[in-house]
Amino acid sequence: RVIVGDEINLIARDELAWEAFTRAARMVRHRGSTIVLMGQDLLCVPDELFGLAEVVGVMGQRCPKIWEHMRDRVGALQGHRYKEVEGLGPAEMLMAVTVTTDPAWRHAARRVRIRPLRWMHGGYTRSMI
Repeated sequence: RVIVGDEINLIARDELAWEAFTRAARMVRHRGSTIVLMGQDLLCVPDELFGLAEVVGVMGQRCPKIWEHMRDRVGALQGHRYKEVEGLGPAEMLMAVTVTTDPAWRHAARRVRIRPLRWMHGGYTRSMI
């Protein structure tokens, strides 16, 4: 089971919502489920919620401050530089995994492609054929 929250930055000042997300994140970790939080600006995400994250994906960034905020909270992002995420193309991300059976993933994030080449952001997907 996967629970997805998109545009999470829209609840930036809602303390009750953040408390609920944090409680839910603690609970679902023990039930084999995953919470996915996505947004343009993750400066509002509480440090505690970053600490509960098992997978963190960072897509192309245009703001060094946001990148440094995430890198400081996710151990597997340590050692990576802003230039790496600034240069990510469409459908690419720097993925950090903290809970896995493969120990190599725990220590360093990897660049991955997550969508087909012709998939465009914002609903402008073109046919693959």
